[in-house]
Amino acid sequence: MKVFGSFPVIAQFGHFPLMARSTAAPLAIIADRLGAGFEADALRAMLLVQPEAVPNLLIVGHADTLLDRGGRLLRVVTAWDAGLEWNQRRRSLNR
Repeated sequence: MKVFGSFPVIAQFGHFPLMARSTAAPLAIIADRLGAGFEADALRAMLLVQPEAVPNLLIVGHADTLLDRGGRLLRVVTAWDAGLEWNQRRRSLNR
């Protein structure tokens, strides 16, 4: 495992290392780098690296606000998430 600053690097997207405990943070980084209008592409890129990801929706919502995406990032993730029964089960276990 590589270390970037004091964070473990779990993947790399181009020249940008992705580090986080939650997959919502790498999603936010990718969304920021790709720019507005590419929220679905950001989710797809993150899933290529971490196919079993279940991003924290609270963090995705904060990222959406901070990146000024007008709810697009959160809508993309919740639409994808709604169709995956396993994600719903994992979310219910984490409550």
